[in-house]
Amino acid sequence: GELLTQLIIAHKIGYISTDVFKNLEDRTEKIKASLNSLINSRKN
Repeated sequence: GELLTQLIIAHKIGYISTDVFKNLEDRTEKIKASLNSLINSRKN
């Protein structure tokens, strides 16, 4: 959510390159999946 929004803004204003944006977006999605998995495992 919020981190992705900040990355999009940073990319749109030219603060980070497309390559950096794609890399960080991918890493963010992987962390998000890991956190969701951890949360779900703790609920059971």
